[in-house]
Amino acid sequence: MKGRIEGRNSRKTMSRVLIILAAAAVVLRIVYVNTVQYPTQPSRTYTLNETVLFRDFEITITDYTIYTGSQLQELFDLTDSSYVDETEIVLAMHVRYIGDESKRLDVTSFALEYDYISGGNINPILFNYFNADLSGLNFEAGEEKDILLPYPLNGENPQLVISLYPQKLMIKI
Repeated sequence: MKGRIEGRNSRKTMSRVLIILAAAAVVLRIVYVNTVQYPTQPSRTYTLNETVLFRDFEITITDYTIYTGSQLQELFDLTDSSYVDETEIVLAMHVRYIGDESKRLDVTSFALEYDYISGGNINPILFNYFNADLSGLNFEAGEEKDILLPYPLNGENPQLVISLYPQKLMIKI
């Protein structure tokens, strides 16, 4: 009977050691990948009228305007106000494409941030109203466009986050 108990204890001990070794291997692999293979770079923060290089696009936020929901309803003669926030900030963005082949700029991946708290994504309905004359977000080599980006204004000191990886690129508004 004593031999059975000792056998069970040694199997339990061996199982625990194997689990600990497997967990340690996983943790070491995660640390290795994050520090050696894909090291992060410090955030880069820009200000108004500074140009950010992002995937062959030179992006500059030149100005901003703050609107109340009632001002936007009046401006665009909106009957349905369900997609208009109490306060919206509209960023004036100038984009120049410096690549060789035609490319699309995805502004839906941009977001506002307030002191590390997400402030939300672009308002797609208002985007279409503000950019009614825009022919699209496809760019040819050397092409430049002015785009208005409407976001809900939820706090103070907003920053437009252009990219999170491999380097966080932000523009202070």
